[in-house]
Amino acid sequence: MNEKRRGALKDVLKKIDDFRGKQGEEYKALQKKLEEVEHELEELLGEVQTEVQEWVDEINGIKEEEEEALDNMPDGLKEGEKGERAQAAIEAMGTAIDALEEIVNLSFDEVRDGEGLDKLDEAEGGVQEAIDA
Repeated sequence: MNEKRRGALKDVLKKIDDFRGKQGEEYKALQKKLEEVEHELEELLGEVQTEVQEWVDEINGIKEEEEEALDNMPDGLKEGEKGERAQAAIEAMGTAIDALEEIVNLSFDEVRDGEGLDKLDEAEGGVQEAIDA
């Protein structure tokens, strides 16, 4: 290869090195920002999951009270409409609890991929069913 072409290739190589240095610094800065945002989101997810666990505990307490009330009903009421409605409410609360517990157990990656909102809808539906029962 002659010196002219060799020199042209060296110029291209220098441009590549310069570009890599500039882009490398920008990339590192963006990567650091992304890590900071992910850390903040992980903390937020933890806070949300703590609150959702509180909802699970509340619904579970109400469900246990309803189960106790059903257990203490006279057989005639238990087997009638009132007992059926109580059982339906208990089952609906169970559905809500299961859905909320899935939210509590979601990983950051699952949340980032969009999982969780459907479970919240499912839980909300279960609570509404229990109210309507």
